[in-house]
Amino acid sequence: MSKSIQQVVNSGQCCSCGICTGVCPKSAISLEMKKGIPTPRIHEENCIQCGLCVDVCPGKSGIDEAVSLKSNEVKTYCIGDYKATEICHTTNEALLKKATSGGVISSIISTLLREKSVYGYVAAFVVKSNNFETTVKTEICKEPEQVTGSEKSRYISVSQEDVVRYMLAHREEKIIVTGTSCAIQGISNVIRKFHLKRENYLLIGLFCDKLMTYHVWDYFNSIHNNEGILTELYFRDKEKNGWPGDLKLVQKNTTEVLPKKMRSQVKDFFCHP
Repeated sequence: MSKSIQQVVNSGQCCSCGICTGVCPKSAISLEMKKGIPTPRIHEENCIQCGLCVDVCPGKSGIDEAVSLKSNEVKTYCIGDYKATEICHTTNEALLKKATSGGVISSIISTLLREKSVYGYVAAFVVKSNNFETTVKTEICKEPEQVTGSEKSRYISVSQEDVVRYMLAHREEKIIVTGTSCAIQGISNVIRKFHLKRENYLLIGLFCDKLMTYHVWDYFNSIHNNEGILTELYFRDKEKNGWPGDLKLVQKNTTEVLPKKMRSQVKDFFCHP
């Protein structure tokens, strides 16, 4: 029997990155919310069992043999062959006030897009939505000002399906991709599987700390519903009390700021399995 993304889901290794959805040549896979988790669903009537979905899946080790490492290989495998480590923040004061952890990524992306003629990057994919009522997807930015709004941490799974579709449709373009480690692994798998030019992609990996299910949105929408409609949720907003940021709920006609400790309290409860 051909391996499919359903086997990855059954193994508990799916990270809801949406890459299988973007790579499917027959649009036979969609993400559907199950227990607060965007989960791949195979539409059997369209599936041709090509196996591409599982070939690029970052969680496919759940159905493959376990990786066997010698003791001296563990550090390199887990950490990577890094060149240097730096502690940085953006010099853009306005961006620094809005960002969660220094605004470095937003600043780098804006600069590279502004200097297209020098660096060659024509597009970047970032997360801009703070509404988690449905699965959040990365959005394309082709101008530096479009990056505004991508600051701050989301702590929920994000679909990279549109990134993959764009990569396969624009094979010669240089683009910037941001994502947590699972998503970056999946994007790397796509590059190898489809023989794309690795030098065309700047992959920016983000730290992932206790990803939450989308039930966290339902929770705050149900217990803090002064107006009954939650429109945006910010886990770390520095506007009122500075770093590391408070929980901010934006509703139809009002905004409510909750103590920062509430973010830590809900993270364990709504932690993605």
